[in-house]
Amino acid sequence: MYRTLLLGAALFLGLSAFAGAPLKLDASYKIAVPAKADSKLLYAAEDLQEHLLAITGKKPEVVRQDKPSGKCVILKHDRSMDAEAWKLQTQGENLIITGGYPRGVQYGVCEFLERFGNCRWFTPTVSRIPKADFIVVPEKLDLSGQPWFLQRNTSYLFTFDMAPLREWRRFFVHSRQGNVPWCFTHGSLKTDIYGSANRIGAPNLTHTFYDYQKDWKDVKPEFYAMDENGKRYPRMANNRSGAQFCLTNPELRDRIFAQLLKFIREDRKKAEAQGLPYPKYYSLVANDNPRFCHCPACQKLNEAPENSSESYADFLNDLARRLNKVYPDLYLAGLAYENTKYPPKSVMEKNVVMGMAFLDSEFLRDENADAIRPVQHVSNKEAFKCVQGWAAKTPGGISLYGYGQHFCMQFRLPCDVTHKIDQDLKFSKKLGGRLLTMEMYDRDSSFYWLRRYVLNKLAVDPDLKLQDLVNEFMEGYYGPAAEPMKAYYRLLADATEKEPKQLGVTPVTLLKYLSPEFFSKADELLGKAEKLAGKNERVRNAVQDERLPLDGVRIHHYDQIKAAVSRDVLLKRYLAEKERLGEDEGLYKMKNIHHTFITYGGIDCEKVILATPLPEEFKGRNALVWFAVSQRNGQVKDPEAAGGVALKLGKDPYHNYFRTKLHDSRARKDIPREYRITKFPADEKYHWHYVSKAELNPDIIYWCEYFQNDLRWANLPPPANEMEVYVSLKFTGPVFVPGSQKPNGIFLDRILAVPPKK
Repeated sequence: MYRTLLLGAALFLGLSAFAGAPLKLDASYKIAVPAKADSKLLYAAEDLQEHLLAITGKKPEVVRQDKPSGKCVILKHDRSMDAEAWKLQTQGENLIITGGYPRGVQYGVCEFLERFGNCRWFTPTVSRIPKADFIVVPEKLDLSGQPWFLQRNTSYLFTFDMAPLREWRRFFVHSRQGNVPWCFTHGSLKTDIYGSANRIGAPNLTHTFYDYQKDWKDVKPEFYAMDENGKRYPRMANNRSGAQFCLTNPELRDRIFAQLLKFIREDRKKAEAQGLPYPKYYSLVANDNPRFCHCPACQKLNEAPENSSESYADFLNDLARRLNKVYPDLYLAGLAYENTKYPPKSVMEKNVVMGMAFLDSEFLRDENADAIRPVQHVSNKEAFKCVQGWAAKTPGGISLYGYGQHFCMQFRLPCDVTHKIDQDLKFSKKLGGRLLTMEMYDRDSSFYWLRRYVLNKLAVDPDLKLQDLVNEFMEGYYGPAAEPMKAYYRLLADATEKEPKQLGVTPVTLLKYLSPEFFSKADELLGKAEKLAGKNERVRNAVQDERLPLDGVRIHHYDQIKAAVSRDVLLKRYLAEKERLGEDEGLYKMKNIHHTFITYGGIDCEKVILATPLPEEFKGRNALVWFAVSQRNGQVKDPEAAGGVALKLGKDPYHNYFRTKLHDSRARKDIPREYRITKFPADEKYHWHYVSKAELNPDIIYWCEYFQNDLRWANLPPPANEMEVYVSLKFTGPVFVPGSQKPNGIFLDRILAVPPKK
């Protein structure tokens, strides 16, 4: 009796749709490519060959034949098809896989292996390749398709040591990622065999204003935004610094359009040289800062200084009309983000597409969005209004620029993001969006690889059912531990959905779902999963990954959450898990990933935070602490400082007092006054000094002699944003302590914000 491999209910289309005797595809089939096949076709043939070997145990032959003979799987390009489109057809005993250039054939191979071979690729190193003597293919087969999202830009973290890179590359191909990661171009690593059909033209996808002007030889001050005081910001030095353009300036618009035409001509020249299709979308997106123009012309269009949507819409529409006269097949891509998120009165031109990005609440500029909840969730009521408003004004389509993680926490919050991915991608399709971007770097967060799997599958077909994908992944990735891991996923998903408060910006001690019952049940389920994993180290590690966000919350707020596990046990387990994950994934080699993995000068900031106890007066009060170890510049080693690092403020000669205060940079006033230290501790050690009490907002900074610090890290949503601010300082030398033999110096190692005592 033959062992066969057949999908009873195919992922997209049941086999009942086909009639006739099926083909039995095994190693007796040859894989045929044209005699002059290029590297893309040969790579697709090799990929199919390796999978058929893994499935059947026998290796089919790859032949170069323009007119194949015998039983064959025929691979061929059709340049009249879209770059990523594919067709699966049977002709007699042959299976023909046709695809657009450059990726269509490879995606046709992936479709065949998924649909009829039941293959799945869960991570770069974990896949499901079932064993069988042959693969059953319907006799009369005629299927075609392509990914719904034309640009699928999903963020991964890479180091060159990530093992093994070949598997990472193949994972990207099998997942049908829409862009080639930068690490694939490193050194001798070649990308041509994978094929790159980038839909976005130069310079890149987002925050492109800087790139448009970076090579200009001459610029005028009036090209750039004016501040509230009538002064022009300096020329942009990168896509974050400086400010935006003055969007109403006629000469600037002419220069931008000329640069756009130059980008298009250069892109087409490169595409023709490589035989690739032309890019279809060109991005005109503001730099990543809120400094838009306050000049009279811009403000005449805009309803308020904080809302620059109308001047941005007018700018895009003007350039879109010009572009349509020269290249009527191209689109301009804009982004509604920060100052442009509220919809304009103007209707956008048909060749304008818009992305919608909501991250303001993460950085507490306003409270209109819950970044990791679906845009239609009740906590996103204001953000949803913005989407609806833009959609009504944008016939070209709206895409949701997504975030699958928190950016502003010192640790990961245990929460489910799969429902956000599922609902937002489905909604984006409904709005006609074809460009997908999702930022998700947080490898140390809940169900990271599950979220990746769901995102990759829905990016190709947003109509797939979330629960089917979850079950498929759980069984393939967790194996013997699948059932308790499914139960933990349901526990987490239900808890996340029912939480009434915003996630990520609400203090964790105010989140109702983080209850003793939740943690107890989570520990129970993960404990069962670890036992079922047995000696399978990969599965056991995968289960233990889920403890990181659970333990992170409890260890950072141990006094408030009152965990059932002792602090010593939690801390030891948490740091060990973090260390293992960092070593496994190469994360410690990366820079600027997240507080939990950032190191400065070899110092693990989070470990310093956890190992440095607060004075008794601050314990149990949701204190937030900034450490000098997280400062990029000006550090000095000091064994007496928290973490062994401090900031040495200023240079001798000093005066015999020290000024410190909170300052509102927008209102340009101190809060409530400047505090002057005139009596200095005689022991020349670190002491906490009270600064002030204030309702913190994104514009309030800590200021002292020779140093200032942006207090965004301490901002919480009202009414929890009233804070007392303290600073830990050390004063040495005879200027401050008469008779001292030490050099004069002022050192700062910590700033603390804590709610007032009730």
